[in-house]
Amino acid sequence: RMVQRMLRPHVLAGMNVSRSLTLKRPESSLRKVQDEHVVVVEAIRSRDADTATTSMRSHILNARHRMFEGVDS
Repeated sequence: RMVQRMLRPHVLAGMNVSRSLTLKRPESSLRKVQDEHVVVVEAIRSRDADTATTSMRSHILNARHRMFEGVDS
């Protein structure tokens, strides 16, 4: 619990940055993000842990990719 409390502000900050960047992209990109959320929520509602885990992992990796899209390394 303590680790979760310590990480919470950092996770929220990352989510806010990712969301603000997504909102600056074309509507088609926003639709992809929303579609990813729907898949995760539907898996949770149907109590399909494997699909929920896989879908959430994919969403996080996609979010990371979107966040750095267009950034030269």
